[in-house]
Amino acid sequence: MGRRKRGKSDTIDVEDAHRITLKSLAQRYLELHVEIGELDIMIGCHCY
Repeated sequence: MGRRKRGKSDTIDVEDAHRITLKSLAQRYLELHVEIGELDIMIGCHCY
C-alpha cells in the first residue's frame, strides 16, 4: 500500500491516529530506556 503526504486539510481516521500515537509512544519508550541506562551508569547503579 502506498503512502501519500497529508495536507493540513486532510483528516486522520481513528486507525491512523492510533498508529501515529503508538509509534510516538514506542519512540519515547526507547528514548527513556536509553536515558535511564545512561543515568544508571552515571550513578553506579548495578540494579540489573
